[in-house]
Amino acid sequence: MEYKFDAAREAANIKQHMTGYFSSIYCTKAIVGVSGGKDSAVTLKLACDVLGKENVLGVMMPNGYQKDISDSKKVIEFCGCPSVEINIAEAYNGLVAAFEKSGKSPLEFKTFRTNTPARIRMTTLYGLSAIEGGLVLNTCNLSEDCAPGNYSTLFGDNAGSYSTLQGFTVTEVRAIGDVLGMPVDLVHKTPDDGMCGFSDEENISRQTGINGFTYQRFDRLIRMLDHDFNPEEVAVLRKGFTGGKFKNEIVRIPHYVPDLPNFFESN
Repeated sequence: MEYKFDAAREAANIKQHMTGYFSSIYCTKAIVGVSGGKDSAVTLKLACDVLGKENVLGVMMPNGYQKDISDSKKVIEFCGCPSVEINIAEAYNGLVAAFEKSGKSPLEFKTFRTNTPARIRMTTLYGLSAIEGGLVLNTCNLSEDCAPGNYSTLFGDNAGSYSTLQGFTVTEVRAIGDVLGMPVDLVHKTPDDGMCGFSDEENISRQTGINGFTYQRFDRLIRMLDHDFNPEEVAVLRKGFTGGKFKNEIVRIPHYVPDLPNFFESN
């Protein structure tokens, strides 16, 4: 029989675990990078509910121009927490210039262009943690962790001192956002890394050759529900997961682990 996800119960479980963990290390503050996407939005709201909005700092970190920064501002306004905007363009461009001065041409490499800003953002968050106090919250989810190659940046967005949503799929994160009463347009926003012009789902389709890949389809596989991937596609997804799992093995972050099925951990 298919399980039914209880978003209200799991939201309460996250809050309980988060409360216990923060208490155990005598910490009362958190730092959250707010991209304007659902994961950082839900993470920010949960942190504000647990710690009090005055104890959570929302951080916007555009790299020059960010087309959807208004969504980041909308999330922060909804949560009512303090915020700061730190544009990382000078740091990024300065690093590029230093590489070029050394005789290297980093901008020729897509992995440099896409991963370096994520790592600079994590450095920024930890810099603020040193100034303001508080734990840096990781905002990744289970679907990204299970996606081919692990759809996060090692020591970038996959880092942090506590992970609020790591145990939940994209579908479940959206459901949690809904029960928290968050703006629907933000919670159900199409995932986009903001760097290459394609959505995360489009990128995974291109990389794997699986037409019409969506997290909604993928999440059903993760939770061992009826799904529409054929055996060859499942094999590709399983191989992709195996190739990317090292990221989470390197970066082990405390988080609440729900008692839910996971295809990739049981095979």
